[in-house]
Amino acid sequence: MAELSAFLGWAPKLLARPPTPAPGVEWIASASPCLAKTAEGYWSDPTRNAALLYDTRQQALTVEGANALALLGFRALGVRFDADGPHEVAATQTFGDTTAAEAPGPHDRRLGFDVVQFDAMGFGCAPLSCNGLYPGRAVNQYGLFEDEEAAREFGEHVGRVGLYEPPPFHLVEVWGDLAE
Repeated sequence: MAELSAFLGWAPKLLARPPTPAPGVEWIASASPCLAKTAEGYWSDPTRNAALLYDTRQQALTVEGANALALLGFRALGVRFDADGPHEVAATQTFGDTTAAEAPGPHDRRLGFDVVQFDAMGFGCAPLSCNGLYPGRAVNQYGLFEDEEAAREFGEHVGRVGLYEPPPFHLVEVWGDLAE
């Protein structure tokens, strides 16, 4: 059986200021490009991997404008949420083969957990940030869940309800070398 979780890769992202104030939330570091935009040349770059991310930090930094952005990494945790609830799904089944992706290094830390769509264009909407659902929830300074269980509960909710964005959604860890 395939491994459920897998590190997917890296993307240069512009951390956004939260459009709706919420206690403790200073930045939006979502997997979604809706608020946390990617570098200018990212969308047309054919060198991205099967998950439409870069395998290495070095590769991600070659994208035009990347040096002025934060470098974020993403790990799929092998959970998909839809109207029928949560399902264990091997990362390769959704995101393809990302075995060449460089894992987080000693200076990286997990910034939090996000629940996000994924399709042929890459990461899609993440209701927590895109639909402004972070206020009033137990999120950290990056607008992400600190607690995996809280992220799973949120994923089950948005997957079943489908009011915010159409499911399915996937549970991902967001990594980076950002100051506390």
